[in-house]
Amino acid sequence: MRKKVLCVCIVLLLVGIYYACQRQDYDAPEKLFLKKLLAIETAVPPIWPGFSSAKAPLILRFGEEGALLVGLKPKAVCGFHPVKEFFPDISKAPKNSFFKPGFFEPWLQTFNIESYKSCAGEVHFSNYNLLQGALCSDVLFHEYFHSYQKCNFKWHYGRQLFPSEFSPEQAAVAYIEQILLSKALRSTGQDWKYYARAFNALRLYRKSLPDPYSFNQVEDALEAIEGTALYFESRTRDFDMETPSVIQSNRKKGIFPTQADLHISGQLLMTEFVPGIMMYWRQYNTGAAQGLLMDRVGIDWKIGVQNGKSIFSFFSKAFSVLKAEQSKLVDAVKSEYDYKTLVSVANKTMFPRKIPFIGNDYSGRIIIQICGNLSVELKHHPRVSKVYRFKDGSMAEPFQNLKIKQKNVFNLDINRFGALADLKKNSLGKKCRRLEISLLFPLSRFSIDKTNCTQTSTGFICKDLAFYGPDSSSHFYVPLKLTEGEKTLTLEVLP
Repeated sequence: MRKKVLCVCIVLLLVGIYYACQRQDYDAPEKLFLKKLLAIETAVPPIWPGFSSAKAPLILRFGEEGALLVGLKPKAVCGFHPVKEFFPDISKAPKNSFFKPGFFEPWLQTFNIESYKSCAGEVHFSNYNLLQGALCSDVLFHEYFHSYQKCNFKWHYGRQLFPSEFSPEQAAVAYIEQILLSKALRSTGQDWKYYARAFNALRLYRKSLPDPYSFNQVEDALEAIEGTALYFESRTRDFDMETPSVIQSNRKKGIFPTQADLHISGQLLMTEFVPGIMMYWRQYNTGAAQGLLMDRVGIDWKIGVQNGKSIFSFFSKAFSVLKAEQSKLVDAVKSEYDYKTLVSVANKTMFPRKIPFIGNDYSGRIIIQICGNLSVELKHHPRVSKVYRFKDGSMAEPFQNLKIKQKNVFNLDINRFGALADLKKNSLGKKCRRLEISLLFPLSRFSIDKTNCTQTSTGFICKDLAFYGPDSSSHFYVPLKLTEGEKTLTLEVLP
């Protein structure tokens, strides 16, 4: 009897191990990601026409297991091999899908890096190894779509120090717009079209108001960039719920609201009536909402937005209203949602911020010491004085973005607010410079490649060097000395 029980237990154990292994293999995140990406690339109709990994190559880390390279054929020396060598049961995968086992580039610690120069070539690097649960979730595809935008969109927008203020009247109307879009997304029958047209009428009214801070221009850019990325992210949710054929069938039958509709509708209602949220984050959801509503009526809007037109320019035509009707709709919604009270609240809260550096101090500073001619491109922020004095007595010129280059020596690109002090000095008859770049974020947010560096008692001597940070990157192609301080990073190009 004991032998029979033991045999049964062994059999059950073996069966359990077999199914556990099968389950583990089936749920391998590399396979899930490739499966979802292939579904997105081959969807009919496409989520975004023309989108493919070939147009936005990607490297994605999977902890110590390895890294996927998709959309780019690597050099033999890079160590990548076709995914089927590691996952033989993958029946289909996006073209040029490769895998490299083992820990990949451990020096990269920034959450997400765009335009990463890998051994395999120029790629979009999504550094999600610390968030394994995000590998196949929506946020990954939101960030990944930004890489496609950088290569293919005519829109360009960097996060600004001042997201652009707006008047209390503009703020009040913008908040009511969110409510109308939310109702349009979750309504059925003819109600959703009424709310869509009411939103159109109200936004046209707001566009006619004085725009003292050029908010309308910023809004158009954010909706085209962040709004389409959130739209793409939300539409990819469908592939976690249904097969492409079911998704297509539901859309043909006009089955609304979809999972994406309900998600964006909820986000719109949770957008708080405070300056930072209203002037930057709301455009994620208002842009995505307009795209989802235009999908319902079959409007071809995506290529036009990619080529530089605003989302609202298509929406206003898709849900047009006559001038006489516009006035009635605007009066009705302003009354229903207490426009006057919103204006009163906005008068107290929607104020401009005047100080770019808190306490007249920087969070991090990069110092570059170099000789020879440089190319410096600095875009000045229109609402900040051209000279800024820090509490340590140093002075600098604030910038909106900065590019510095010396051919065959180094390049630096920062697409965030900061300040530059360009201090010229002569050394042994040479024209040299000390560049002090003050930043709003700390140096801990930088990832520095010290692969070709040797540590000394005073710092590092490097044959070359690269570093990446928030909206910033730099590459040095010559020997230099690297010294790290608590708030300063000094890079001295050696003669």
